[in-house]
Amino acid sequence: MPGCVLRASGSTFDVESFLRNSAFRTEAVYRKGQRRRPASRGSQAASGFNVVVSERDDSMEAQINDALAFLRAHREDLRGLRAAPGVESVVLDFACPQGEIANRSARFPAELLNAAGAADIDIHVSFYLVG
Repeated sequence: MPGCVLRASGSTFDVESFLRNSAFRTEAVYRKGQRRRPASRGSQAASGFNVVVSERDDSMEAQINDALAFLRAHREDLRGLRAAPGVESVVLDFACPQGEIANRSARFPAELLNAAGAADIDIHVSFYLVG
């Protein structure tokens, strides 16, 4: 499971048109109305894509460093993404694995928050149990 993922979506987002001229390497592309997995979750409410920003899911610090490098390297691409017609949400989703002890704490340095904010990107943390 990847650590940090960029997720972009919108109910009227023409994902194929955007990706045709994009430098992003997508992990997943989905379309509004497409069946979700598992199918019991219904169909997609929006079209969008996911890009792996960090493969590291064991270290929040490593994910943050990878995210900062990604934000710097893709500054113009991210501005274009936020300005693309139909885009409603752009999020950096950080994985925060938890063992048997529930520790719900993650620190995000100002540098990351400033870089994400400058690109109009939200921060999301996904907590999940392991072990």
